[in-house]
Amino acid sequence: MLDINGIMRKASEKSGMTRVRYKERNLPTSIENIVVFPFFGDHRSSFVLSSILLRRIKEEMKGSKYFVLASWPGHEGLFPYVDEYWHVEDEGTLERLVNDASGFSNSSSVVSLMIKSLNQHFYEVMDSSDLVPYYENGITKGFFERFKHVRLSLPSVPSAATMGMDIARTLGQKERKLFICPSKYIFSWKFGVPFKTKAPKEFWHELIRKTRDRGFFPVISCDHFSYDLSSEFPEGCLHFKNLEISKQLGVMRSCGCVLDMFSGISRFSIAARTPFVCFDERSRFNGVKEYEINDLCGRGVPREYIFGFGAIIESGDKSAWNSNIFEHLFVKLEKIYGGMDKESWPSSAEFNEIVPYDSVRRIKNKRLGSRFVKIQRD
Repeated sequence: MLDINGIMRKASEKSGMTRVRYKERNLPTSIENIVVFPFFGDHRSSFVLSSILLRRIKEEMKGSKYFVLASWPGHEGLFPYVDEYWHVEDEGTLERLVNDASGFSNSSSVVSLMIKSLNQHFYEVMDSSDLVPYYENGITKGFFERFKHVRLSLPSVPSAATMGMDIARTLGQKERKLFICPSKYIFSWKFGVPFKTKAPKEFWHELIRKTRDRGFFPVISCDHFSYDLSSEFPEGCLHFKNLEISKQLGVMRSCGCVLDMFSGISRFSIAARTPFVCFDERSRFNGVKEYEINDLCGRGVPREYIFGFGAIIESGDKSAWNSNIFEHLFVKLEKIYGGMDKESWPSSAEFNEIVPYDSVRRIKNKRLGSRFVKIQRD
């Protein structure tokens, strides 16, 4: 009889990963009944995969097979329905993967070598190209031909008490908390495709100073996609590092508002069913159909958008940051906090139900003028 557990352990180690969640008693008796999917896309795509795509693929296309997802450290809470979860631990490898993550794909040679190694152990290894028939800058016609309808899957969101009483007390004492993830990258749109550029660390320094000056309490979350600012701001903020995603969603919900600066972190805010303020490029917003995600997944979640250009952040021009970002940010934050009613937010319980696609708005692209920044008017 095959030692399936031993084969799984050896395969994960040879591929540079660690098994972090599995039940040995649930393992199949045959390698032919195992599917492995290494996925190292960006935050936005991780949310779409977890909420719209993967559960359907697993249950309706791979239903009889044992499904292993290999992905980012701490993201296992987004995928409670997979049979087993692996992650990468090596810091150097993670840095390379983060740098080369774009959308659902990852151009790092690390992924290619990983897939090559997995193919030596398993009969069925998926990659991000297997998702293209069902999702490519939005849900495709092929998705509806295969699955007929959209079933939304959202994880349960724990309370901040899971972080410990001291942290829960700190969060409870502060009135205007703002969840900030100081992303290393900003996402834009160029020649009809999304692309990313590096965000200067100094921008986040300036942002945190401004938010504190305006009476907001920054709750700063750092992971492999974002800067660690704990040494620069040891006081007047609350810092978290490499939170498991379920706890991160709980902190988001406790804060009451999430800030997304061209990074896609607002998609996790939707998973937390928590209000957000999002800066985005209108062309990117329409091009990748962010409105589709908002209307399908974020029903009832308060949100405010400010449309501009990520190049403003990249420029390093503090006067442009002030006039084109910070001034508009605080107007939107006051609007969110002024009308905050937590009782009206969607439930934090686990959700797995069909959602009607006819609720998705129809967007007509408008010609942009010559202004450097265009702000959405109420």
